[in-house]
Amino acid sequence: MKSLAKILSGLFLAVMIAVTTFQGIANAAPAQNVFAGTWVDLDNATITVTQNQNIITSVKYSNGRGCFQGSEVDLYAPIISVNFCDDAPSTGVLSGNKILWSNGTVWTKK
Repeated sequence: MKSLAKILSGLFLAVMIAVTTFQGIANAAPAQNVFAGTWVDLDNATITVTQNQNIITSVKYSNGRGCFQGSEVDLYAPIISVNFCDDAPSTGVLSGNKILWSNGTVWTKK
């Protein structure tokens, strides 16, 4: 009976930790417009991303390549999705001052 009490006590503690962690994440304010600004890709092209209320309004390259539309997918873990109509839609994850793209491209914040 004592071991059952220990198991239930441990289970209760694990549930409380999980609930507390979830509440902390749920109450966290989303990052605002984290992708807006100037970026540089591996070919040294400058990319300007404009964003309004966490919606990507445009992605423009200095070399004349497109004006692409996109969106921020997850406001709590900055993930971006852009429809590169001259290539393919891609998803990027913000990691420090870099966007790591699903196609292997990396952009660095200027």
